[in-house]
Amino acid sequence: MKVGLLEDFKGNTTALWNAENLVVINGKEEEISLAYGRISNFMDLDILIGKNFLDGEINFLSQVYGIIIDGSNIVKRINIENFNAELTLGNIAISSARIFDDFVTFFFPFPIRDCSISYSIIYEVLDYDIMRELHRITKLGGKVRIIIRDKLHGGLSVDDIMKFIIKFDVEKISWKDGFWVIDLIKKRR
Repeated sequence: MKVGLLEDFKGNTTALWNAENLVVINGKEEEISLAYGRISNFMDLDILIGKNFLDGEINFLSQVYGIIIDGSNIVKRINIENFNAELTLGNIAISSARIFDDFVTFFFPFPIRDCSISYSIIYEVLDYDIMRELHRITKLGGKVRIIIRDKLHGGLSVDDIMKFIIKFDVEKISWKDGFWVIDLIKKRR
């Protein structure tokens, strides 16, 4: 049985967005740095342990890992409102791409051609690897909307969110019903 533990830079158990290391225990202990990319460094695990996961992280990660432990709780997938986008991550379909009414389930890398998606919505999943993949698959002029609960409602501050915005230009930042909504646009390759 392989167990993975997400740790911050101080060695404390943390959520995916804040993780600096993935400690894998399988008879021996191995530490994997997540400083420059998280999702691409993940491996086949039976259990993933973290603390204070965002809802979208739980949905995204539960597609791959059978058991996710958030603090002292075993977590379940959380359903949210379905959005009308070509690609959605972290919502009802759990890490799925909605392409021509067919659902394709994936984790990383995205099985989507370069520059083929015009609009994506990401719900509470932040990762450098995901942002790079989104940039790769988004058409020039295409848009990405990131939705994250604000800090007062158990989410993140805008400063924390903006650390993950790479390669895209920020079109608009707004706040609605306890959520930060960040609209991005791809203006360059």
